[in-house]
Amino acid sequence: MNHLFIVIHNGNDRIFVEPWSRNPELYLIEDNWTNAYDPTYNIFGEADMWMSEVNKSKAAALLR
Repeated sequence: MNHLFIVIHNGNDRIFVEPWSRNPELYLIEDNWTNAYDPTYNIFGEADMWMSEVNKSKAAALLR
């Protein structure tokens, strides 16, 4: 599963936030992906790569 989510660094702790939560009070990744989320598969530092792919797709669509 490829899914971009938000990591908040709070001292020595990390808080994983689901940006597409339907309920603003249940914003933790674990609240939204109870059966599908396994933190051992987290890959950090790829946001720029994925966002550039999104921007390329938008640019290509605008040029059509």
